[in-house]
Amino acid sequence: MKTHLSLFIAFLILLFTGCEVSPADDPGVAVIIIDGLRPDKLEQAHTPFLDEFQAGGAFTPRARAVMPTITRTNFVTIATGMHADRHAVIGGNYRDKEYNEQRTDRPTYGEAQDHVPVPTIFEILEDHGRRTAMFAMKGYELVGARGASVQKGGSNIYPDEIWRYRYDRAVDGSEEEGLRRKIQMNDILIDTLLSVIENERLDFILINLGATDYIGHVYGPENEAYMEALEATDRHVSRIAGMLKNQYPGREWYYIIGSDHGFTQTNENRVVLPADNNPNRIPELARRNIEHMLYERGGRAAELYLRDSGRYRDAYDRIRDLPWIKRIYTNHDVPGRAGTFDELRVAYPGRHGDFYIITDPSYALNFANSGQHGSDDDTDVYIPLYIHAPGRVEPGSVIGEASNLDIAPTVTRLFIIDDERIVQMEGQSFVD
Repeated sequence: MKTHLSLFIAFLILLFTGCEVSPADDPGVAVIIIDGLRPDKLEQAHTPFLDEFQAGGAFTPRARAVMPTITRTNFVTIATGMHADRHAVIGGNYRDKEYNEQRTDRPTYGEAQDHVPVPTIFEILEDHGRRTAMFAMKGYELVGARGASVQKGGSNIYPDEIWRYRYDRAVDGSEEEGLRRKIQMNDILIDTLLSVIENERLDFILINLGATDYIGHVYGPENEAYMEALEATDRHVSRIAGMLKNQYPGREWYYIIGSDHGFTQTNENRVVLPADNNPNRIPELARRNIEHMLYERGGRAAELYLRDSGRYRDAYDRIRDLPWIKRIYTNHDVPGRAGTFDELRVAYPGRHGDFYIITDPSYALNFANSGQHGSDDDTDVYIPLYIHAPGRVEPGSVIGEASNLDIAPTVTRLFIIDDERIVQMEGQSFVD
């Protein structure tokens, strides 16, 4: 209430003194996430608009996604400035202490938001008089959008002929049509943004341009289709900037452009646990009557729960040398483990399994996809990050060590907001 009153008094002073509001005094901030963006592939692509943003602002090709390197987790990190072991969204499925299956986005996103135990950037900004919005291509990104005035995304904004083919390589026998429809998903989401800003004022926007992710999964990041998607996304980012300039004439907009994770080429011809054939159980454990459940985390990582954790050593001995397993993290004291859940920052109390498995990219886990992510390998972890904020960052500067933890505190700093909840965030602002 105090903040709203202060803003109203400031408005009255400006109104009666005849002063104009400087664009720098009333900025908007847009965070544009290009889903599944590999920095080395971005460097090879023709992206004139992003190149212009890089020259006019700060940039790094080696920001880091948090573990697990998946959309769901990193979007909640972007919204909270915290690791998964604090915001509680490690994946879609998990087993609780009683071994009952739970989901982080069911039965509704709104109800799921209530179980995120930390503040979101949307709540903080709204409490300080800013109107905020999340535009989520996949839908489940909205788990981190608690407090946003506008929340749109998922299947409800896409026609069925687009949505149901999003993971198909070809449509009506045509790979060209399959690619075209996936790229079209970005334009449909941007159309949704336009329909909102034509009718109401927004101060903060977070949007996920996810066509690159669908194309990366289906074709792989080494395919020309992925490069075509990157170049199309450059045009989509340009379109967003043009729309905001046209709808809010004279207003300064600051931009943060990043990604939720990278991508690794995988072998679609060597599927370990096909999705249509009990994908959640490992035969080597089933034969030993070790009751368990496996949940994939982006296709290159999986979390293994045991009903009887007392059998962890038996289970570990049965899986440690399987050819599709590259590394195993566990809090159990076993020889040869790569590390612990705590070191990965994925050990939220009551929501983590016994083993966290990183898969070998020469295999595919559940789905015959040519591209996957989720691991702690460099190809999945490293992502590009841009910040374009005239007067707030030096043109052509280099961002130092950075991660998705830093986006939320940077947004609050761009708005010059002071709030005790910001102190809880684990990231640092890119701007002074």
